[in-house]
Amino acid sequence: MAQDGLWNVEAAGGFSAEIGEFRLVVQALKGMGGDVRFLVLRQSTGPILVGSGVKEGWRAAMVAAEQMVERCSTLALAPKLKST
Repeated sequence: MAQDGLWNVEAAGGFSAEIGEFRLVVQALKGMGGDVRFLVLRQSTGPILVGSGVKEGWRAAMVAAEQMVERCSTLALAPKLKST
């Protein structure tokens, strides 16, 4: 489930969040119904795109982005994240 209080509204529409060294961004796809794109960027070395995808709905895209960050941490692609 997407974490309450983690996500911020972006001026250009969509939402963003910061988890450790990662920036998560979700944006609606124009002309694609309810589809929402999510991006996970690693800030410490770039920004570098770690991964992206498309989900149906805002909440599903936020959850997918958060899960991608967790997988990166589990795979030692980033320092372990502190639990909040």
